[in-house]
Amino acid sequence: MKASRRPLPKAAVPASERALVAAIDDYRAGRLERAATACRTLLRHDDGNAAAHQLLAVVLLQQGEPAAGRVHIERSLVLRPDHLASLLIAGRAARAADDRAAALAHVERAVALAPDAEEPAYLRGSLLRELGDPRATAVLRALVARHQRHAQGWCALGEALKDAGDLPAALAAFEQAAAIDPRLAKAHFHRAVTLHAAERFAEAADSFRIAQSLAPDAAEIAFNLALTLLRLGTKDAAAQAFERTVALQPSHVEAWFSLGLVRQDLNDLAGAVQALNAVLAARPEHAEAAVNLGIVLQAQGTMEAAMTAYAEAVRRRPETFGPVVQALCGASTGRLWLDPAALRRSLARR
Repeated sequence: MKASRRPLPKAAVPASERALVAAIDDYRAGRLERAATACRTLLRHDDGNAAAHQLLAVVLLQQGEPAAGRVHIERSLVLRPDHLASLLIAGRAARAADDRAAALAHVERAVALAPDAEEPAYLRGSLLRELGDPRATAVLRALVARHQRHAQGWCALGEALKDAGDLPAALAAFEQAAAIDPRLAKAHFHRAVTLHAAERFAEAADSFRIAQSLAPDAAEIAFNLALTLLRLGTKDAAAQAFERTVALQPSHVEAWFSLGLVRQDLNDLAGAVQALNAVLAARPEHAEAAVNLGIVLQAQGTMEAAMTAYAEAVRRRPETFGPVVQALCGASTGRLWLDPAALRRSLARR
Protein backbone atom coordinates (compact mmCIF):
# COMPACT_ATOMS: atom_id res chain seq x y z
CA MET A 1 0.00 0.00 0.00
CA LYS A 2 1.38 3.38 -1.07
CA ALA A 3 1.86 5.75 1.82
CA SER A 4 0.20 9.16 1.44
CA ARG A 5 2.13 12.34 2.25
CA ARG A 6 0.07 14.73 4.29
CA PRO A 7 0.97 18.42 4.72
CA LEU A 8 2.39 19.38 8.06
CA PRO A 9 -0.09 20.84 10.51
CA LYS A 10 -0.04 24.62 10.47
CA ALA A 11 1.47 24.71 13.95
CA ALA A 12 4.43 22.64 12.70
CA VAL A 13 5.45 25.29 10.14
CA PRO A 14 7.95 27.68 11.78
CA ALA A 15 6.57 31.13 12.53
CA SER A 16 9.38 32.76 10.52
CA GLU A 17 8.36 30.84 7.41
CA ARG A 18 4.72 31.79 7.87
CA ALA A 19 5.73 35.43 8.28
CA LEU A 20 7.87 35.29 5.14
CA VAL A 21 5.06 33.68 3.11
CA ALA A 22 2.69 36.41 4.30
CA ALA A 23 5.21 39.09 3.31
CA ILE A 24 5.55 37.51 -0.14
CA ASP A 25 1.77 37.50 -0.51
CA ASP A 26 1.67 41.20 0.42
CA TYR A 27 4.39 41.95 -2.12
CA ARG A 28 2.61 40.08 -4.90
CA ALA A 29 -0.62 41.93 -4.07
CA GLY A 30 1.18 45.27 -4.33
CA ARG A 31 1.09 45.98 -0.60
CA LEU A 32 4.72 47.06 -0.55
CA GLU A 33 4.73 48.87 2.78
CA ARG A 34 3.15 45.90 4.56
CA ALA A 35 5.68 43.57 2.94
CA ALA A 36 8.56 45.80 4.03
CA THR A 37 7.24 46.03 7.59
CA ALA A 38 6.85 42.25 7.79
CA CYS A 39 10.42 41.74 6.54
CA ARG A 40 11.85 44.23 9.02
CA THR A 41 9.95 42.60 11.88
CA LEU A 42 11.22 39.18 10.85
CA LEU A 43 14.81 40.41 10.53
CA ARG A 44 14.75 41.93 14.02
CA HIS A 45 14.34 38.39 15.32
CA ASP A 46 16.42 36.61 12.68
CA ASP A 47 19.01 38.74 10.86
CA GLY A 48 20.30 35.60 9.17
CA ASN A 49 17.17 35.13 7.06
CA ALA A 50 18.58 35.57 3.56
CA ALA A 51 15.18 35.35 1.86
CA ALA A 52 13.78 38.16 4.02
CA HIS A 53 16.78 40.36 3.17
CA GLN A 54 16.25 39.60 -0.51
CA LEU A 55 12.53 40.39 -0.44
CA LEU A 56 13.10 43.61 1.49
CA ALA A 57 15.74 44.63 -1.06
CA VAL A 58 13.30 44.09 -3.93
CA VAL A 59 10.61 46.13 -2.15
CA LEU A 60 13.03 48.98 -1.41
CA LEU A 61 14.16 49.10 -5.03
CA GLN A 62 10.56 49.38 -6.17
CA GLN A 63 10.02 52.15 -3.63
CA GLY A 64 12.93 54.11 -5.10
CA GLU A 65 15.42 53.47 -2.28
CA PRO A 66 18.38 51.81 -4.05
CA ALA A 67 20.94 52.52 -1.32
CA ALA A 68 18.84 50.84 1.39
CA GLY A 69 17.93 48.01 -0.97
CA ARG A 70 21.57 47.45 -1.76
CA VAL A 71 22.43 46.99 1.91
CA HIS A 72 19.91 44.19 2.27
CA ILE A 73 20.74 42.36 -0.96
CA GLU A 74 24.45 42.45 -0.13
CA ARG A 75 23.63 40.95 3.27
CA SER A 76 21.56 38.28 1.54
CA LEU A 77 24.50 37.42 -0.70
CA VAL A 78 26.80 37.06 2.28
CA LEU A 79 24.37 34.48 3.63
CA ARG A 80 23.78 32.83 0.21
CA PRO A 81 26.82 33.34 -2.02
CA ASP A 82 26.25 32.63 -5.70
CA HIS A 83 22.47 32.71 -5.34
CA LEU A 84 21.53 33.59 -8.93
CA ALA A 85 18.42 35.69 -8.26
CA SER A 86 20.23 37.62 -5.51
CA LEU A 87 23.17 38.36 -7.82
CA LEU A 88 20.80 39.85 -10.38
CA ILE A 89 19.01 41.92 -7.74
CA ALA A 90 22.38 43.11 -6.41
CA GLY A 91 23.36 44.09 -9.93
CA ARG A 92 20.17 46.10 -10.40
CA ALA A 93 20.58 47.76 -6.99
CA ALA A 94 24.16 48.81 -7.72
CA ARG A 95 23.12 50.06 -11.16
CA ALA A 96 20.28 52.11 -9.62
CA ALA A 97 22.87 53.61 -7.26
CA ASP A 98 25.07 54.54 -10.28
CA ASP A 99 27.76 52.06 -9.25
CA ARG A 100 27.92 50.30 -12.60
CA ALA A 101 31.32 48.71 -12.00
CA ALA A 102 29.96 46.88 -8.92
CA ALA A 103 26.78 46.03 -10.82
CA LEU A 104 28.81 44.46 -13.61
CA ALA A 105 30.80 42.36 -11.15
CA HIS A 106 27.58 40.84 -9.76
CA VAL A 107 26.16 40.26 -13.24
CA GLU A 108 29.40 38.74 -14.55
CA ARG A 109 29.20 36.19 -11.75
CA ALA A 110 25.57 35.47 -12.62
CA VAL A 111 26.55 34.90 -16.26
CA ALA A 112 29.30 32.51 -15.17
CA LEU A 113 26.77 30.54 -13.12
CA ALA A 114 24.07 30.53 -15.82
CA PRO A 115 25.77 31.11 -19.21
CA ASP A 116 22.63 30.28 -21.22
CA ALA A 117 20.19 32.40 -19.22
CA GLU A 118 18.65 35.45 -20.90
CA GLU A 119 18.47 37.94 -18.04
CA PRO A 120 22.11 37.84 -16.90
CA ALA A 121 23.31 38.17 -20.49
CA TYR A 122 20.97 41.08 -21.13
CA LEU A 123 22.05 42.93 -18.00
CA ARG A 124 25.70 42.30 -18.82
CA GLY A 125 25.33 43.75 -22.31
CA SER A 126 23.38 46.76 -21.05
CA LEU A 127 25.95 47.52 -18.36
CA LEU A 128 28.84 47.17 -20.79
CA ARG A 129 27.13 49.66 -23.08
CA GLU A 130 26.55 52.11 -20.23
CA LEU A 131 30.22 51.79 -19.26
CA GLY A 132 31.32 52.43 -22.83
CA ASP A 133 32.91 48.99 -23.07
CA PRO A 134 33.56 47.96 -26.71
CA ARG A 135 32.44 44.40 -25.89
CA ALA A 136 28.82 45.52 -25.48
CA THR A 137 27.75 45.13 -29.11
CA ALA A 138 29.20 41.61 -29.42
CA VAL A 139 27.62 40.52 -26.14
CA LEU A 140 24.21 41.84 -27.17
CA ARG A 141 24.48 40.33 -30.65
CA ALA A 142 25.19 36.97 -29.03
CA LEU A 143 22.17 37.41 -26.74
CA VAL A 144 19.69 38.07 -29.56
CA ALA A 145 21.21 35.31 -31.67
CA ARG A 146 20.54 32.85 -28.85
CA HIS A 147 17.25 34.40 -27.69
CA GLN A 148 15.75 35.89 -30.83
CA ARG A 149 12.49 36.98 -29.15
CA HIS A 150 14.19 39.03 -26.43
CA ALA A 151 12.76 42.48 -27.27
CA GLN A 152 14.70 44.30 -24.54
CA GLY A 153 17.89 42.68 -25.83
CA TRP A 154 17.22 43.96 -29.37
CA CYS A 155 16.53 47.40 -27.92
CA ALA A 156 19.81 47.38 -25.97
CA LEU A 157 21.64 46.23 -29.09
CA GLY A 158 20.10 49.14 -30.99
CA GLU A 159 21.36 51.57 -28.37
CA ALA A 160 24.88 50.10 -28.59
CA LEU A 161 24.84 50.36 -32.39
CA LYS A 162 23.54 53.94 -32.23
CA ASP A 163 26.34 54.81 -29.79
CA ALA A 164 28.78 53.40 -32.36
CA GLY A 165 27.26 55.60 -35.09
CA ASP A 166 25.74 52.75 -37.10
CA LEU A 167 22.28 54.28 -37.55
CA PRO A 168 20.93 51.83 -40.16
CA ALA A 169 21.80 48.79 -38.03
CA ALA A 170 20.48 50.52 -34.90
CA LEU A 171 17.20 51.31 -36.65
CA ALA A 172 16.85 47.68 -37.75
CA ALA A 173 17.41 46.52 -34.16
CA PHE A 174 14.79 48.91 -32.75
CA GLU A 175 12.33 47.85 -35.41
CA GLN A 176 12.93 44.21 -34.52
CA ALA A 177 12.29 45.02 -30.84
CA ALA A 178 9.05 46.81 -31.72
CA ALA A 179 7.94 43.92 -33.94
CA ILE A 180 8.51 41.41 -31.14
CA ASP A 181 6.83 43.56 -28.48
CA PRO A 182 4.65 46.26 -30.07
CA ARG A 183 3.85 47.63 -26.61
CA LEU A 184 7.50 48.28 -25.70
CA ALA A 185 7.49 52.09 -25.59
CA LYS A 186 11.28 52.23 -25.34
CA ALA A 187 11.66 50.51 -28.73
CA HIS A 188 9.38 53.02 -30.47
CA PHE A 189 11.07 55.93 -28.68
CA HIS A 190 14.58 54.90 -29.72
CA ARG A 191 13.38 54.11 -33.24
CA ALA A 192 12.02 57.66 -33.39
CA VAL A 193 15.26 59.17 -32.06
CA THR A 194 17.21 57.27 -34.70
CA LEU A 195 14.85 58.39 -37.46
CA HIS A 196 15.22 61.99 -36.23
CA ALA A 197 19.00 61.66 -36.38
CA ALA A 198 18.61 60.43 -39.97
CA GLU A 199 16.43 63.52 -40.68
CA ARG A 200 13.39 61.37 -41.44
CA PHE A 201 11.23 63.69 -39.38
CA ALA A 202 7.73 62.65 -40.44
CA GLU A 203 8.46 58.99 -39.66
CA ALA A 204 10.10 60.02 -36.39
CA ALA A 205 7.01 61.98 -35.34
CA ASP A 206 4.79 58.97 -36.03
CA SER A 207 7.03 56.73 -33.95
CA PHE A 208 7.17 59.25 -31.09
CA ARG A 209 3.36 59.34 -31.11
CA ILE A 210 3.21 55.56 -30.77
CA ALA A 211 5.69 55.70 -27.89
CA GLN A 212 3.62 58.44 -26.26
CA SER A 213 0.43 56.39 -26.53
CA LEU A 214 2.22 53.56 -24.68
CA ALA A 215 3.90 55.79 -22.07
CA PRO A 216 1.71 58.89 -21.78
CA ASP A 217 3.44 60.14 -18.61
CA ALA A 218 6.95 60.21 -20.12
CA ALA A 219 8.02 63.85 -20.41
CA GLU A 220 11.06 63.04 -22.56
CA ILE A 221 8.87 61.46 -25.24
CA ALA A 222 6.70 64.59 -25.37
CA PHE A 223 9.79 66.81 -25.52
CA ASN A 224 11.39 64.90 -28.39
CA LEU A 225 8.09 64.81 -30.26
CA ALA A 226 7.93 68.61 -29.90
CA LEU A 227 11.45 69.03 -31.28
CA THR A 228 10.56 66.82 -34.25
CA LEU A 229 7.37 68.77 -34.92
CA LEU A 230 9.46 71.94 -34.96
CA ARG A 231 11.67 70.41 -37.63
CA LEU A 232 8.50 69.69 -39.60
CA GLY A 233 7.48 73.35 -39.27
CA THR A 234 4.26 72.63 -37.36
CA LYS A 235 4.70 75.20 -34.60
CA ASP A 236 1.19 74.99 -33.14
CA ALA A 237 1.54 71.23 -32.66
CA ALA A 238 5.07 71.71 -31.31
CA ALA A 239 3.79 74.22 -28.75
CA GLN A 240 1.18 71.72 -27.58
CA ALA A 241 3.85 69.04 -27.20
CA PHE A 242 6.13 71.39 -25.24
CA GLU A 243 3.15 72.32 -23.03
CA ARG A 244 2.54 68.64 -22.37
CA THR A 245 6.22 68.23 -21.47
CA VAL A 246 6.21 70.94 -18.82
CA ALA A 247 2.87 69.73 -17.47
CA LEU A 248 4.46 66.31 -16.94
CA GLN A 249 7.80 67.69 -15.72
CA PRO A 250 7.58 71.30 -14.51
CA SER A 251 11.35 71.40 -13.93
CA HIS A 252 12.17 70.71 -17.61
CA VAL A 253 14.05 73.93 -18.36
CA GLU A 254 14.82 73.11 -22.01
CA ALA A 255 11.13 72.53 -22.69
CA TRP A 256 10.13 75.81 -21.03
CA PHE A 257 12.74 77.69 -23.10
CA SER A 258 11.66 76.05 -26.35
CA LEU A 259 8.03 76.73 -25.47
CA GLY A 260 8.87 80.40 -24.90
CA LEU A 261 10.52 80.66 -28.32
CA VAL A 262 7.63 78.93 -30.10
CA ARG A 263 5.03 81.09 -28.37
CA GLN A 264 7.10 84.13 -29.33
CA ASP A 265 7.08 82.97 -32.98
CA LEU A 266 3.32 82.41 -32.77
CA ASN A 267 2.91 85.98 -31.41
CA ASP A 268 1.59 84.66 -28.10
CA LEU A 269 3.56 87.27 -26.17
CA ALA A 270 1.92 86.72 -22.79
CA GLY A 271 2.50 82.98 -23.08
CA ALA A 272 6.11 83.56 -24.10
CA VAL A 273 6.70 85.79 -21.05
CA GLN A 274 5.25 83.12 -18.77
CA ALA A 275 7.46 80.38 -20.26
CA LEU A 276 10.66 82.45 -20.23
CA ASN A 277 10.04 83.55 -16.64
CA ALA A 278 9.70 79.88 -15.74
CA VAL A 279 13.15 79.27 -17.25
CA LEU A 280 14.71 82.11 -15.27
CA ALA A 281 13.00 81.04 -12.05
CA ALA A 282 14.62 77.63 -12.37
CA ARG A 283 17.92 78.78 -13.87
CA PRO A 284 18.64 82.49 -13.26
CA GLU A 285 21.92 82.26 -15.17
CA HIS A 286 20.13 81.37 -18.42
CA ALA A 287 21.20 84.49 -20.36
CA GLU A 288 19.49 83.49 -23.61
CA ALA A 289 16.16 83.31 -21.80
CA ALA A 290 16.74 86.78 -20.36
CA VAL A 291 17.53 88.21 -23.82
CA ASN A 292 14.40 86.67 -25.32
CA LEU A 293 12.32 87.81 -22.37
CA GLY A 294 13.57 91.36 -23.05
CA ILE A 295 12.62 91.04 -26.72
CA VAL A 296 9.09 89.88 -25.86
CA LEU A 297 8.61 92.55 -23.20
CA GLN A 298 9.85 95.13 -25.70
CA ALA A 299 7.33 93.86 -28.24
CA GLN A 300 4.62 94.33 -25.61
CA GLY A 301 5.75 97.93 -25.15
CA THR A 302 6.97 97.50 -21.54
CA MET A 303 10.42 98.96 -22.13
CA GLU A 304 11.50 99.37 -18.52
CA ALA A 305 10.88 95.69 -17.82
CA ALA A 306 12.61 94.81 -21.09
CA MET A 307 15.69 96.86 -20.14
CA THR A 308 15.82 95.09 -16.79
CA ALA A 309 15.79 91.72 -18.57
CA TYR A 310 18.49 92.85 -20.98
CA ALA A 311 20.61 94.11 -18.09
CA GLU A 312 20.34 90.73 -16.38
CA ALA A 313 21.36 88.95 -19.58
CA VAL A 314 24.46 91.10 -20.04
CA ARG A 315 25.38 90.77 -16.36
CA ARG A 316 25.14 86.98 -16.59
CA ARG A 317 26.91 86.74 -19.96
CA PRO A 318 28.64 89.86 -21.33
CA GLU A 319 28.69 88.50 -24.91
CA THR A 320 24.90 88.89 -25.08
CA PHE A 321 25.44 92.66 -25.38
CA GLY A 322 25.52 92.38 -29.19
CA PRO A 323 22.11 90.65 -29.47
CA VAL A 324 20.70 93.17 -26.99
CA VAL A 325 21.87 96.11 -29.13
CA GLN A 326 20.41 94.44 -32.21
CA ALA A 327 17.08 93.86 -30.44
CA LEU A 328 16.89 97.44 -29.20
CA CYS A 329 17.66 98.94 -32.58
CA GLY A 330 15.86 96.49 -34.81
CA ALA A 331 12.25 96.86 -33.65
CA SER A 332 9.77 99.73 -33.84
CA THR A 333 9.28 99.55 -30.08
CA GLY A 334 13.01 99.72 -29.31
CA ARG A 335 15.41 102.49 -28.45
CA LEU A 336 18.23 103.77 -30.63
CA TRP A 337 21.56 104.14 -28.85
CA LEU A 338 24.23 105.97 -30.80
CA ASP A 339 26.81 105.38 -28.07
CA PRO A 340 27.23 101.65 -27.14
CA ALA A 341 29.30 102.60 -24.10
CA ALA A 342 26.42 104.68 -22.78
CA LEU A 343 24.10 101.72 -23.27
CA ARG A 344 26.48 99.49 -21.33
CA ARG A 345 26.54 101.98 -18.47
CA SER A 346 22.74 102.25 -18.49
CA LEU A 347 22.33 98.48 -18.30
CA ALA A 348 24.96 98.19 -15.59
CA ARG A 349 23.04 100.62 -13.37
CA ARG A 350 19.93 98.43 -13.36
